Amino acid sequence: MHIKTFEKDIDKKILVRGKLYLADGLVGELSLEDECSYHAWVDGTDLYEVEAQIDENGEIISISCDCPYDWGEYCKHQAAVLFAIREQLEHASAPQKDMAQKKKQDLQSVLLAQTKESLVEYLLGMAKQDRGLRQSLLFQFGSQEDEMEQSRKLVKEHMRPFGPGRFWEYGEVNNALEGAWTVLDRARLCAETDCARSVGLCLAVLPEAVDLLSYCDDSGGEVGEVISTCIITMEKAIQAGLHILPVEKRAALFQLILAEAMADVYNGWEDFRVDMLKILVLFCQDKPLLEKLSQVLEQERVRNQDKPYRYYSEAVAKLQLDLLERLANPQQARQFIADNLAFTSFRKRAIENAMSSGEYAVALRLAEDGILQDKEFAGLLHGWRTAAYRAYEAMGDKAKIREMAEHFVLNERDGFAYYAALKGSYPPAQWPEALGKLLTAFEAQKYPYGTYADVLLAEKEFDRLLAYCRSHMSCITRLAKEFPEQYSTAASDIYRQLILQRASTASDRSRYKEVCGLLRGFGAALGTSGMAALAQELKTAYPRRPAFLDELRKLGK
Repeated sequence: MHIKTFEKDIDKKILVRGKLYLADGLVGELSLEDECSYHAWVDGTDLYEVEAQIDENGEIISISCDCPYDWGEYCKHQAAVLFAIREQLEHASAPQKDMAQKKKQDLQSVLLAQTKESLVEYLLGMAKQDRGLRQSLLFQFGSQEDEMEQSRKLVKEHMRPFGPGRFWEYGEVNNALEGAWTVLDRARLCAETDCARSVGLCLAVLPEAVDLLSYCDDSGGEVGEVISTCIITMEKAIQAGLHILPVEKRAALFQLILAEAMADVYNGWEDFRVDMLKILVLFCQDKPLLEKLSQVLEQERVRNQDKPYRYYSEAVAKLQLDLLERLANPQQARQFIADNLAFTSFRKRAIENAMSSGEYAVALRLAEDGILQDKEFAGLLHGWRTAAYRAYEAMGDKAKIREMAEHFVLNERDGFAYYAALKGSYPPAQWPEALGKLLTAFEAQKYPYGTYADVLLAEKEFDRLLAYCRSHMSCITRLAKEFPEQYSTAASDIYRQLILQRASTASDRSRYKEVCGLLRGFGAALGTSGMAALAQELKTAYPRRPAFLDELRKLGK
């Protein structure tokens, strides 16, 4: 599509409306961002953003609009912008980029021409009207002695309008984080050169950001990103500079982070408390600090061990184990693992230790105890059964291997991974009878897993596989290409019924695209001629769905 002749590619009604929009002055701020990228705002039902890329020869590489229109490939806002771009090119208008640069240079010249006193007077006047600006100026130009206080004030000042009493919806919190990012930018800059300063700046931000989570919708992850940046920056700063700090400064920094970690603001947000406690493990080179951290961790683990939410206690216990292993005390570490088998990660670790040392019976006992302990938790139960199976494999217990493999094949989502072991546990002459019983057990299930289809395919039971696809039509997308030639007509019919069913319930462009994706899969598995015929059938059936027709037209491209 070319900028001089784009009309031939766009619906006439859209072109008429686009021209009217341009004539009514609804295309605003058309600017050339670089050599081929244009940007504009179009005032319609809402304010819509249009971006276009046009190469030096006038070819339109791409054009997009954030309006919700999906009845065709191009909307009236895009058409209006294309008319505006062509008009600008025909009149050889100066690009907005150059104009913006000129304005920027003019502003610089104006400011440089002012006296220091007049600029100070102006900024003071502005700061009286804008408390956020006042704190930004104090943070930017104040002395380093006051830096931490000014940092906290800057962060709070930007969050002040977002305080308790109002819940801020998705997308509204970025303004509240301006001060936080200003402080974090400085923290990251000095992370490599001034460890304590960088940590202090991060701790000026972290509690305020965590508190903000309680009265905003952070679905976009903006607050989470600030918190993550605080933690990462502190860790990098300590790794880079802790070793050059004198003992007393290391101790003071340790105490600063510990006091923050134990603050009430992290109650209910224990993940962030754990992150700070992990950072404190980096101080373990100093014995007094190591002993202090060990004491705090033990108190936290014991204080929280009876609570129904065990994540925090387990995370603290893992930090304790990390300390023991850093002290190179393997015997004490193994005993600590044995004392905390109620935690999933510790039982897994104990099983791995037993397997690696050839203590398969111990590993089996640990797995079986896990099955009893976590029988109400399907995910954990599967993990312990898998561990028990590995132990039986290592012990060479063929009867148990067969028993557990059959359980996995029939009852677990990853069951087909155990199919070969199950089949291999039978002599070839006995397998047909065992297979018959296995398939009967599958068919007695109300909702058999996909393993059933995989077993049928492996055993070339195509009649049963076809019957399964008729009752579970979505499976045909995966299995259609696996059927031999004599089954292609029946497989094609099932695939066709699936597509027609999905088309009948589709009502927007995203669903139409899904239907067309199914059509492409149909063509790849069963032939493009059948795909073309079915696409034509859909065009005839749904003549009043322009977005659907548009997607169907793209199939041949």
